[in-house]
Amino acid sequence: MREHMMLHGDDAAGEMLDAAIGVTGQQASVELEARLECLDGIGQELKRLAEQTVAKRRPIEERWLRALRQFSGEYEAETQRTIAASGGSKAFVNLTRPKVNTMEARLADILLPTNDTNFGISPTPKPDIRLYAEDLAAIGADPANVPAAVLQHLISRVARQRSEAMHAVIQDQLAECNYVGEIRAVLHDAALFGTGILKGPIAERKAHTQWVPLSDGLRTVHVAERETDTRPVARRVSPWDFFPDMSALSVDDADFVFERDALTKRQLRQLVREGGGYIESQVRRLLDQHLEAPVLTDTTLVERRRLMGLSDTQTRRFERFQYHGPLSREQWQRAGFDVPDDYPLDDVDVVVELVDGIVIKALLNPLDTQERVYQTFVLEESDVSLFGYGVPDMMASSQAVANATWRMLVDNGALSAGLQVAVNKAMIQPQSGGKFSIKPRGIWVTTEEAPPNYDVRNAVSFFDVPNKVQELMALFNMALRLIDEETMQPQIASGSQGNATRTAQGMTILMNAANTVLRRIVKSFDDGITRPFIRRLYDWNMQYNPEPSIKGDFQVVARGTTALLDKEGQIEALLQTMQMAAANPILQRRVDYEEMGREIFKLMRVDPERFMKSDEQMQQEAQGQAPPTPQLDPAEMAHIELKREVAQADMRLREQALQLKGEELAMQREARQVQAQLKLAELDAAQRAQLEALTAKFAERRMAIDSQHRLFDAEQQIKAAYGSGL
Repeated sequence: MREHMMLHGDDAAGEMLDAAIGVTGQQASVELEARLECLDGIGQELKRLAEQTVAKRRPIEERWLRALRQFSGEYEAETQRTIAASGGSKAFVNLTRPKVNTMEARLADILLPTNDTNFGISPTPKPDIRLYAEDLAAIGADPANVPAAVLQHLISRVARQRSEAMHAVIQDQLAECNYVGEIRAVLHDAALFGTGILKGPIAERKAHTQWVPLSDGLRTVHVAERETDTRPVARRVSPWDFFPDMSALSVDDADFVFERDALTKRQLRQLVREGGGYIESQVRRLLDQHLEAPVLTDTTLVERRRLMGLSDTQTRRFERFQYHGPLSREQWQRAGFDVPDDYPLDDVDVVVELVDGIVIKALLNPLDTQERVYQTFVLEESDVSLFGYGVPDMMASSQAVANATWRMLVDNGALSAGLQVAVNKAMIQPQSGGKFSIKPRGIWVTTEEAPPNYDVRNAVSFFDVPNKVQELMALFNMALRLIDEETMQPQIASGSQGNATRTAQGMTILMNAANTVLRRIVKSFDDGITRPFIRRLYDWNMQYNPEPSIKGDFQVVARGTTALLDKEGQIEALLQTMQMAAANPILQRRVDYEEMGREIFKLMRVDPERFMKSDEQMQQEAQGQAPPTPQLDPAEMAHIELKREVAQADMRLREQALQLKGEELAMQREARQVQAQLKLAELDAAQRAQLEALTAKFAERRMAIDSQHRLFDAEQQIKAAYGSGL
């Protein structure tokens, strides 16, 4: 049942309930009313749980809003009131945005390589032989009769081929669902808010167009045909719409998860039109209760829109909550849904979608492993929460110090840039009672209180405000250094050399030191996103993909941390290793030079397939050239002998397979020859029968003609004898 729901859009549960609503009769009506009442009970219960979870997460949302204001270069309301009361500068030096963008860009550069993938699919060290029984039978290898070393070699070869095919299929699926774009959004969320969420793999119906040729014998036209198939996809989930069990420290530890999104009336109707298991009667009931969509209850949306410069307008949408978690088996069955007989637990793990407490879709967890389809990436972990800390949280205090210092610097610079004037108004005043201001050709007159011959210069004095720019700049630079330390991003990481060394080796050492903490972050992404998501995608293909050539016992390898090492340092180390191996006969036989060359090409961003010779080219060049025989120790000779025996066994199996194939072709050829001979014999018999029939007919005709001739001759003889005929 769960396989049907996964592959066919989860139509079964919704269609089953809709069909039950159409049943007539008193007993059916009573049963239906009880089922709908239970369904409403589930909806109201989950609605209350969703409201409680949203309220519990409110403190974290406040922290996210502070991070968003800091990222947008806006002061908190209390700070704005303080600045307005003092009349000081309102300048905000935004150091948060470049640090967030730098962190996001560095992680994306490491985790999303342009010419490679950040994961690998490889066979397990000891593959399960049952998965490769057909391949062994195809080459005539009986596990009971083949030596263990040879059998292991054959299985490893087949497993490697299948793992490469599985890797190609997963790559294609990731490209189809824009995996790179979704991961970039996840990295941005993690850098800004501390937590990024990826959802998947989930089955999604995707429509695509195929152009089919049609011909009438004279011309051919192409007609578009729309087809829909189900594919596994990955989707980024906004942290603002992700509400897990707040007591959990990880998604796997969460008892339940809510996901929220907003739908218009049109989108609700479209859900029913496209199928997917939505209960049409429940959606119709929801739309009948609301003449227009209600105003969203998301209290953070107004503030987020304001920070983006949008007007404070009401947003009318239906809030849909998707619940992933347990329900009691009895409650689920009373609502009219089936539970497989082999389901082992009293509680069932379900996926329920509800709007305003009305359930519009419900199904069992389609994953046989009962896993959640959410993966989280935390930039800086918390000991008490699933949600982590982002770059703005790390540098919040230093950003405040930098802002305060910058405001003081601007205010002090403005004050110290102009003269301060003290005037004794009792002694002088501007001519005609003007303003006390300094301007060219000003005229000042003494007042009546001034003594005779009073020197007006004594009524005016000038002085400077002390300039503290240098001291304040030192404090500001200290805040910059603290921000670098707190965010683990020195200036060199964002492209600014600063006071760093100018030598290549020194730069390499500095970059490796700067990447120390980043390695931990990348390892967290590998553990939280790459490995579990690719593993679940591998499970999905093992269960639902019909292609047999990709099935096998594989393991997922995350490559994020390997890409973090300095590329120039890796290239130099690989070249030195190749030189050292070339000078050592034992290492020379052990090192895989071709693989090392491919890795060097990849680090230099060069496609190795374009410039490296193929195996066929290497074999052609090696023909006729016998390499010198090195002196080997007994252990090495035994190892080479074992490899030679394995290769010979492999060759014998290939020869046996080719021989069997040749014998099969020969038997087919002989059968065709026998059929041809039988066909010729049938044709020959038919021709002889036709010839005999023609011969008999000709003889009859000949006899008739001879009789006519004899009759004519006899008549002529009688005419000659008697003067008249017969």
